[in-house]
Amino acid sequence: MEFGFKSARTEDVHPAKQALIDCVLDIQRWSNSRRLKLNAAKSEVIWLGTRQQLVKLSQADLTLSIGDSVLQPSTVIRNLGVYTDEHLSMEANARPCATTCFFHLRRIRQLRRYVDYDTLYTLIRALILSRLDYFNSLFASSSQSTLHRLQRV
Repeated sequence: MEFGFKSARTEDVHPAKQALIDCVLDIQRWSNSRRLKLNAAKSEVIWLGTRQQLVKLSQADLTLSIGDSVLQPSTVIRNLGVYTDEHLSMEANARPCATTCFFHLRRIRQLRRYVDYDTLYTLIRALILSRLDYFNSLFASSSQSTLHRLQRV
């Protein structure tokens, strides 16, 4: 479940943590009033920033305590099939995307003797190009190594 976000400087991490905890508790109260259960233990926390900023934070700064649950920070989270890492580098998306595309290309290569060109083109569009297009806008500001990995596909 996506709770929200809070922007803060590294020296203001404690007020930001408290604001996030308050937000989660508000959602929990709202859920309880509608007889819904919010399982905070299944929630994820990710702190976004540069390497220099994240190094300034201790492990105690990064964890969130919500009721009985202690949420440890993740370095990569997944939302709607998009992987987001703590540095927003998009490398976490490029690697699995390229791996999956190459897998499908190998499978399509095995079929090429048995189907006509139009069918192969349809398979490539459905299994590979659609996957690359889904992430296309996310990769716009990626590093050259990330873009090169995808251009190889």
